[in-house]
Amino acid sequence: MGEVTALKKIQVAVMAAIIAMAMGFTLSLGTQAAYAGELQASGIDLSAQSQMPVVNNVKQKTIYPGQTVTITLKNTLEGQDGTWKVTSSNAKIAKVTKYTNTSEKSTKVTIKGVKAGTATITAKYTNINDMSDNGTAKIKVTGVAKGKTFGTLAYKAKATAHSKTSNTGTMAITGVKKVPQNRTAYNIPDTKKVKGRTYKVTAINSKALTGLKSAKKLTVGKNVKKLGASMISGDKNLKTVVLHTTKLTKSSVKNSLKGSSVKTVKVPSSMVAKYKKIFTKANCGVKVTVKSL
Repeated sequence: MGEVTALKKIQVAVMAAIIAMAMGFTLSLGTQAAYAGELQASGIDLSAQSQMPVVNNVKQKTIYPGQTVTITLKNTLEGQDGTWKVTSSNAKIAKVTKYTNTSEKSTKVTIKGVKAGTATITAKYTNINDMSDNGTAKIKVTGVAKGKTFGTLAYKAKATAHSKTSNTGTMAITGVKKVPQNRTAYNIPDTKKVKGRTYKVTAINSKALTGLKSAKKLTVGKNVKKLGASMISGDKNLKTVVLHTTKLTKSSVKNSLKGSSVKTVKVPSSMVAKYKKIFTKANCGVKVTVKSL
């Protein structure tokens, strides 16, 4: 605490000296020597204080809604003392949740993604001579918040996970958004790009695809790991399910076809033997024939 008070006194003294010289007053040799001693002891360079700060920019960061990231912005001009102020150009996209103002050289800024879009974070450094410079960082927010329902193709879905190291994630099909009239074939894709982020479709939730009255065939992508219970129950015309995934297990297909009219399940040739064991009436809910694609 004593060190902080002493530094504040030095800052006031330095500011007074700068103002005095700016107004044309001449400091006595004794006063100059006293200031020089205090400045040397505090590490403050009076000549540096009279120069414009130079704040670096930070490369664009890509995050997802709900994710936080910390960046560091620096005043690269040595020997200055001052303060930081950090703001976001759009806090509804990316908001500043915290930043440090305890170092004259740098500030650590914590930013949280809110929704898809791009915002610019500006860090303004002002030295004790009221001279300032700005450093910026663009924050790109992609995708949707985990657990939030959104529409994609003919389906409703939810983001289930996001990668912190790549612009990807996973999603689950949760329902039917709109059922086109007389559509006979439905496809669950491998991936889907949503608001700038690519999601793998890894699950179809329980009863997610009920109500497909005209459907005769359902094709499921290669990334699906889970088929929810009764996922197509009541779809009386849907007789064939085509699986491109090799990632299903006995527990992940439990009761998945219960209440459906499915007769045939087509699978990759390498998975026929395994899938015959898990797509039994006792496990998946109906008696089906497992065939190679």
